[in-house]
Amino acid sequence: MPPSPSLLPLALLSLLLLLHLSFSTTHALSSSDDISSLLSHGSSHHNDGDLYKAMSYYNMVLAVDSSNPDALHLKGLVKFSLGDSESATALIEAAIANGGDMAIMGTNLGEVYRAARRFDDAEWMLVRSIEVDDRRTGGWNNLAQLYWELGRLEDAAVCFDRAVQLEVRTGADPKRLDMKYSH
Repeated sequence: MPPSPSLLPLALLSLLLLLHLSFSTTHALSSSDDISSLLSHGSSHHNDGDLYKAMSYYNMVLAVDSSNPDALHLKGLVKFSLGDSESATALIEAAIANGGDMAIMGTNLGEVYRAARRFDDAEWMLVRSIEVDDRRTGGWNNLAQLYWELGRLEDAAVCFDRAVQLEVRTGADPKRLDMKYSH
């Protein structure tokens, strides 16, 4: 049965409104300022522990730019926090493949590999991220944790000492590092 003639204008109006909203949202998110704002809001929720809200912001960015390395990386970190290491791995690997910051993202991917007990991959990724930027405390600290877990205590001590030196040099508090190596 064809729709009632009185419903056609309403249906057409609804369709036009839907198309307008879809175009407006896509158009609004096309600017890098808007994407940065969404990533910032997502990070804020992420830092507050509201992981699902954070992921909704990262998904908004990915809906417009499916290869955005920052959104892929941050969504991967959320997935890791939620216990989904497989998705976290795929997302962070994609972030790096799409030109993401290897020093930061590689350090996080190395940690995801370590948690998944993929120790060879973790070591390779952490060493690679340190090679890109050896002034980042996180890479050295995560590599120290990996070596400690593998029983390579001398290597762990060297890496942890380097992380502490970097913290002191930058004026940060080395007490925030994982201190299990001193026990």
